[in-house]
Amino acid sequence: MTAPAALASRSDTGVARTVVDNAPTDATAALARHRAATAPFPAHLVREEKRNTGAADTGFRYALTHGPRRLVRTADCLPVADRTAQTRAELARGTQTARGRGLPRRDEQPSPAERHLFPTAPGTIAPHGHHRTGHPRHRTPHMLRHGHPLALAAAPHPRCGGTPHTPMEGPPEDIVLFPRTHEHNDRDTRAEPMAARTGPRRLRTRDAHRTLPQYGDHRCRPTDPKQVHAR
Repeated sequence: MTAPAALASRSDTGVARTVVDNAPTDATAALARHRAATAPFPAHLVREEKRNTGAADTGFRYALTHGPRRLVRTADCLPVADRTAQTRAELARGTQTARGRGLPRRDEQPSPAERHLFPTAPGTIAPHGHHRTGHPRHRTPHMLRHGHPLALAAAPHPRCGGTPHTPMEGPPEDIVLFPRTHEHNDRDTRAEPMAARTGPRRLRTRDAHRTLPQYGDHRCRPTDPKQVHAR
């Protein structure tokens, strides 16, 4: 299943989709245009000239000009059918920033370890963030998180300066974004029902001991182009 097909199959379609074309080497832009004609919600294609992580910021800022109250990123993954409904419910409780659960994509034949062990790693290691020395301006503890199932209310994004435009080598933009929001927000949570299926390509390319530290403190930045662009 492709990402547009997964988005269209969600149970809650009261959303608008923004696809950012940042010079991919595949047919993302053409597929987005084709799917827009039959999507059960408004669909937009936005151009980002630089091939870096700024696509997230470009997409968020474009969406904000159209007046949404919630921003949800579906990067490199397939949202589960009820993800929009779960996200809407979580943010309706007053949550400002939330990160959900990463599940393996079934169409990429995950190994038993990829299917069972790696998805549990962030939750297992998450308490580490509560014992780290955080920045004195942060209003909530650091949390280890997946960047794929990411959601935030509209207000924190511009207030914290937006999503950074970092090089593809890192640090990952989502890992930089959330500490930024912690200076303006004390309603950050881990929302397990808000799930998305992500591929194991990055894990397979970089190995676990190089992948996990990226979620924690930006270590082990890849230099090999094959590792850099593994999504």
